[in-house]
Amino acid sequence: MKFFNELNFFNNQNYFIMKKTLFFILAVAFCFSLAAQPYSAKDLKTPFKKAYKTLRGGSVEENANFVPSHRQSNLLPASKGFSAIIGETFYTAVTNGNARNTISWSPDGKSCAAVWTIGSKPSLGLGVRGTGINHFDQELLDWNPIPSLDPLDRIEVGKDDKSWNPGWGGHVFTEKGECVIAHIAPEGALVINYKENRNDANWTQYFLVGPKQDAGSNVILWPTICAVGDTIHLVCVTDNEDELDGISTHPLYYRSIDGGKTFEGPQLFETMPLKDKVEILGDDYVITARGQHVVLAYAIGQLPYMESLDGGDTWTRKLVYDNDWDWSSEKLSGPIMYPSAVAVAIGGDDKVHIAFSAQMRLREPNTAPFYYGYWKTLCGLFTWNDEMPMITDKEMGIVPSEDLQYIEDYYYDTLSFYMDAPELLGFDKFYFWSGDFDNLISDAYNNAGYISDPRLVVVDEKVFLMYTSVIEEPMTYPGSNEYYRGVFLTVSYDNGKTFDQYHNTTWLTYHPDIFIVDWSNYGGPNEGGESYDGYIEIACGSECGYASMTSNVMNYTLVFTWLNDIFPGIDYTWAPDACNVYAGTCRTWEAGNYNKTDEIWKGGDIKVTDRKIENINIYPNPVNDKATIKVNTNNPYTLTLTNIMGQVVYSMKGQQSTVELNVSDYPAGIYIVNVKTAHDSASQKLIVK
Repeated sequence: MKFFNELNFFNNQNYFIMKKTLFFILAVAFCFSLAAQPYSAKDLKTPFKKAYKTLRGGSVEENANFVPSHRQSNLLPASKGFSAIIGETFYTAVTNGNARNTISWSPDGKSCAAVWTIGSKPSLGLGVRGTGINHFDQELLDWNPIPSLDPLDRIEVGKDDKSWNPGWGGHVFTEKGECVIAHIAPEGALVINYKENRNDANWTQYFLVGPKQDAGSNVILWPTICAVGDTIHLVCVTDNEDELDGISTHPLYYRSIDGGKTFEGPQLFETMPLKDKVEILGDDYVITARGQHVVLAYAIGQLPYMESLDGGDTWTRKLVYDNDWDWSSEKLSGPIMYPSAVAVAIGGDDKVHIAFSAQMRLREPNTAPFYYGYWKTLCGLFTWNDEMPMITDKEMGIVPSEDLQYIEDYYYDTLSFYMDAPELLGFDKFYFWSGDFDNLISDAYNNAGYISDPRLVVVDEKVFLMYTSVIEEPMTYPGSNEYYRGVFLTVSYDNGKTFDQYHNTTWLTYHPDIFIVDWSNYGGPNEGGESYDGYIEIACGSECGYASMTSNVMNYTLVFTWLNDIFPGIDYTWAPDACNVYAGTCRTWEAGNYNKTDEIWKGGDIKVTDRKIENINIYPNPVNDKATIKVNTNNPYTLTLTNIMGQVVYSMKGQQSTVELNVSDYPAGIYIVNVKTAHDSASQKLIVK
């Protein structure tokens, strides 16, 4: 069946599995031949003494008399649309770190559109998939109603079954219309939907079929798009199961000059080195354009970009970060900082800006090609612009132990263009506090790193950098002790020369409806600054990942979206409960000026106790048949039961104060009962005998 084309191309190359952790999970579920294959990437332990990275700039003021109060921090501006739920989806394998252009302002500034891969409720582990869309009306300052999951309200028109699953959609506005492009493997094509006029009720749909490959396939996948007027620039790759000119996942460039009605191409990037073409995989790249200036950036261990100054006719290659990484042969390679996700923007002065997240990797000798190890906690975010010299691996100062089991030292945390996860607890550096920090970072983000999903927008002399990051312990999920993630925005005020992350960072998802903590019992850094006093209680917890940001700015407003989930980093492709797609807004002059991370736990006096779930009572506990769960809240909630592996074994939505749960068929062991309202969450252990 053609349906398996999109699934089976994950089977053939181990390196594809290594780089695409979420895809691996999907393949395991439905391609039984993978069931016995181990992960190709392994964890290499990091000594705790270097488990943190130092942030430059700023320090904690010593004030022995300061007592932090109940802290909610200054919320984002109360403009309608901030914490709006704009959609839902059961499909959670959104991206691997590179934010495609999924949110755009229309050229007239009257509308903003956001797309995501929408999925219906799964049956036997799989659901129907497509591209969901919602529009923000600038006049009404509000979003449209959310698309339906049953029946699935997607842009694409086609078979309403699991054998026909569009995905990975991108969106652009054209001069008067708009265009959405996704891939559809069973058709061996990209599915194009466009409107000549944004006010049209219906989309016009057709398929863009790829070139014939060596064995006859014509599948093309993972489109990334951008637009200038009615010119749309499109990059995708060929099927992983076949080869074009001897290369699987061969990168292709298409161009439309009529708003998406037709596309010319493909162009095979003749000036791109063969090594780049071989290394590029699906979703490794992102494209942007300003006028005739077009840039395609891609993360392949090195960090190159292809640049066109004539609207896509000709291309030249430039290198941002260079190293001698080689994972195709049986020899030592690394340890190096391996770029895993990239963002690119072009300023009004035609300056190219790059941000990339990276992860420490090692390819040990005498192991199979495309095998690598990694250190979960040695990650970072790097910024660059084309006035800077090329970054080299030697600047990182990485010193491994003789047996390659840990890193003796590194210097990249002293580089002016390096950023770590933002510290939130009043220190001048980010800490992993627990000795088990290596296990607290979810496997769902291993290949992207604990700070990822970069996105860039340039407005005059301001460069806005959005990213997602783990949040410092003790703000971890109570049941699994995994790190929550947040969405952050950092601003450069000197055209990307410097980013003062410590003083100019906004915690975009710190909000009473999304994630908020009670700081009243937190005493700040203790004497010596190596730990903290008191404790922090999570009043409302949720996972905020796979974020994206508008590719342009209108009405002085940036718009963000992210996928929201109760549990941090759950490694499922099809969730048992629908996850929310959130959208937030931020005025350009406000970015970095509120929710400053060096002050997040100070000041303020906004009560959150009336929103809290006081506790969860379970009896009997331990239990062998039926347990009664008393939920002490009057608000609607979602109750989930997870096993010690983090797998959801039961879920329900309700508002009743008491729930009776039959556990007689459950294996004996420890489970976590979690109750989540719009403003709070609470967990309790349940033991099944």
